[in-house]
Amino acid sequence: MERNQLKEEKRKFGELYKNGDFAAAEETAALIMREFPDSPSGYYYALVLETKNFRTAGNKTKTAALYAEFAARAEKPLADKYGRLLEKLNAEEPAPVKAQPSEAVSKKRFSLAGLLLSVVCVLFAAASVLSFGSFKTFAQPDTSYQTAEWAGGLYDSVVYKLTLNEENGKITEKCLVDGVWLNIGGIDRSSKEKTASVTVSTATSESGTFSVNFGGGAKSVSNAFDSVGKWVRLTEFKSTSVTSPRVYFQLSTKNELKYNEVMFLDRNGKKIEAEVVYAGPNENPSAKLGDLIKSDVYADRVKAAAKTLDEQDKFLLSAVEGGLYKTENYTGKLTEKESAVLDSALNILSGENGYTEETSNAFGLQLIAVGVAIFGGNAFGLRFMPMLFTLGAIVLLYFFAKRLFGSEWAALAAAFLFAIGGYALSAATLGTTDMIFAFFALLSVYFVTAFYQNAAKQNKRAYAYLALSGAAYALSVSVKTHGIFLLAAILVVFGFALFKQYKTAKKRMERAGDGAKEISYAYARSRNLYVVTFLLSFLIGAAVWIALTFLFSFNVYFAAGSSVGTFLDRFFAAPFSEIATQYSAHNQTNVLGWLIGYQAEKLSASKFYFGNTVLSLLALFSFIYSTVYVVYAYISKSESKTEFFKTQVFLPYVVLTAAFLCTWVFAAFSSQAFASGFTLSSVFYYAFIVLAARLLVSQEGKARSVGGVKVGVSTAIYAVIVLFALVLGVCAYAKYAGIALASYPLDFAAMRW
Repeated sequence: MERNQLKEEKRKFGELYKNGDFAAAEETAALIMREFPDSPSGYYYALVLETKNFRTAGNKTKTAALYAEFAARAEKPLADKYGRLLEKLNAEEPAPVKAQPSEAVSKKRFSLAGLLLSVVCVLFAAASVLSFGSFKTFAQPDTSYQTAEWAGGLYDSVVYKLTLNEENGKITEKCLVDGVWLNIGGIDRSSKEKTASVTVSTATSESGTFSVNFGGGAKSVSNAFDSVGKWVRLTEFKSTSVTSPRVYFQLSTKNELKYNEVMFLDRNGKKIEAEVVYAGPNENPSAKLGDLIKSDVYADRVKAAAKTLDEQDKFLLSAVEGGLYKTENYTGKLTEKESAVLDSALNILSGENGYTEETSNAFGLQLIAVGVAIFGGNAFGLRFMPMLFTLGAIVLLYFFAKRLFGSEWAALAAAFLFAIGGYALSAATLGTTDMIFAFFALLSVYFVTAFYQNAAKQNKRAYAYLALSGAAYALSVSVKTHGIFLLAAILVVFGFALFKQYKTAKKRMERAGDGAKEISYAYARSRNLYVVTFLLSFLIGAAVWIALTFLFSFNVYFAAGSSVGTFLDRFFAAPFSEIATQYSAHNQTNVLGWLIGYQAEKLSASKFYFGNTVLSLLALFSFIYSTVYVVYAYISKSESKTEFFKTQVFLPYVVLTAAFLCTWVFAAFSSQAFASGFTLSSVFYYAFIVLAARLLVSQEGKARSVGGVKVGVSTAIYAVIVLFALVLGVCAYAKYAGIALASYPLDFAAMRW
């Protein structure tokens, strides 16, 4: 075991020295001398640093002492070789020269791991974009009118005045209204009913009495997101009078619906010109409007309702067949959840209509609205920002794992596993805030980990990292309130950091003698500043930022019960709000169904959200193995005191376990227990595979060198399982792209479990 630890520290020194990080390399050399006093390696490394790799004499006294220790432990031929080299350097007595930056620092080092990470990101982006759907704007209108809920149970009415078409200079029966078509832009989210009601009434003049006869009356429309963007014929009009034609049409509802566009067709199938003459409250849609129709009290609503007539060209006459509109509505390309998010994003951009969100706060929707503003209200525009943040999360995970494990290759493995794990690609191809939230949450954990590594040094970096972690945490909570669960994990790491600082200060005081009091004062001051910084960043700073993001959309954000002022109620209710999706078996008739989609979250007829089963099971084994390893190390007490255990095992285990368990508890036991709820958890969950693999490699007995990498039996088995998981990820891509597995080549309907 000690031999493997020494080997790991020697590898670490070589990498640090090659990268030009001489301060860290010096710490590693000192660690080897302390932990492995019988080995010549630590003294040799110290000589290398002191003599700049045997190019200068350095401090002769220090060099002589180090060489004496090295020679006492090294084989005689090796000791004689470096002894002669040092004698030559001492005899030359070189003049002092300015320290030149090493080649590793002055020349940018090529990183193969960085190149491979770029390849992974490019392939991931390509796979995501191929699953986006059409870049073109679908047939839905871009502007809309939001009906309101009026006090006293009044209707929200819009009155249209029609200018009928003529044949040979006169109005004929063929010129009368045949159908009234409505494009629904948003459902009534406050209603639990599956249908909403729109009453159609008509009049011959503005002073006449409105009637629901001739095909009018209350009409039921779907109050589900699959109806958004769909053209619905409200009525087939039956009036035959050409002398007093009914040219005033009133649409009235008590539901809070959004009208994208209203279209009137005559019996020749031609569009009829119209204008809005009234929009506002109405007690009875079957009565005279009286002076209301002439009033300017609701002029702003009349102007807003005029938007239901500004995109008439998006109604395709060729699509009308037998009273139905045959062209697919744009939400046929989106899931139900995405339709709700798009509705909110469009409202944010318009700044006119209210928007609500059951599981997301304002900031995440505002970020998604950026993509919609650039590319339009289509699948590409809606999914662009989530894809961008997923790519950012993959790159961030690379740097996070590099900080945890101190290895580029371990970092690349963690990023790669997350990229093929299923959750990332699911989130990248959906217009939801899941991955935006995960990115900021991971960023917060990254910075608090950096704080842990610097806390004992009590330097400026430690304060900066802690403040940045708080800022990232505030961003995550302003996207989803579920970020409050992450605070428990951050508190764990913060607590361990303070404990580490305390132990370091205690050792310094024991060695300081008379100077212990000064060290104690510096420690107490630094600890108190850490606590103050934590409170300011994670509590006060987060609260202020969250409030600002709500206020940014103050005029359109309906927090609860259509009241902006109660956003705090909605904010704290969000962790327990339910996503309107359900669990579904992925595809039980497919031989791959159980492997690549166990307990998948069904989002629409052909879109699923799921993880890679093989990787999930391997991560479970890795988590258990890592836990047993850490517990055994503390029971045996020998290994837990080594620097290898503290830096390469304990720190990664504590950070990953705290972050995983806190986010998993939220996903598993709240009403968010869906596949999408595990997106953030999977970031840390899959990283256990890398940790366990490194532990197994450190314990390998017999190992062979494959491409310069020592590979033993355990490592080979791990590699094969990961390769198998990659194959499954490729097979699962059909589902990511929205292709039904029933039409996939690897479907074997005859094979059932």
